[in-house]
Amino acid sequence: MCSKYGFDLECNEYLVAVVEGQVRGFLQGHHDSTAWAACLVSPTPPETWTCSTVSYFTVHPDVRGHGLGSALLREFMHRARQAGSQWMMMQPAECGTRRELSPTMAALCTRTGLRYVEPLTLHRRNALTLMAAPLTDAPTHHFRPASHAPQPVARRRIRHAHQQPAHAA
Repeated sequence: MCSKYGFDLECNEYLVAVVEGQVRGFLQGHHDSTAWAACLVSPTPPETWTCSTVSYFTVHPDVRGHGLGSALLREFMHRARQAGSQWMMMQPAECGTRRELSPTMAALCTRTGLRYVEPLTLHRRNALTLMAAPLTDAPTHHFRPASHAPQPVARRRIRHAHQQPAHAA
């Protein structure tokens, strides 16, 4: 997993999760990011303002749903606080022409305190999905919550033509 994507030399934080001697997750990020500039923030921060940003985050499918992803995000938040960041941000990797979090990743981020925030672009079709979380009890700047946060896609039960409706006996 790590060798497939490699490490981004621009990042200054790397977290690796090892389970039974095997790498099962990793997170890389910056503690001096200007990614906040893609969001509506008030009051307008000075140009030198930085926040911590997750650049890459993955957990092996075999161990998802057991708290490993939450542990990686929480540890990154802890280290971001130690680095002096007031906020943490995350945005998804590009998937085709759209950038959005999967419902599973969105739920994980929400559980760890990240919330959807409003991007600067007003064109919803190509707007980035951005999430942020305060790292202090009394942040001096506030990201505007997304007015139209993406909703997770509901799973539908598909009935095949050869199956009878559920209410039939």
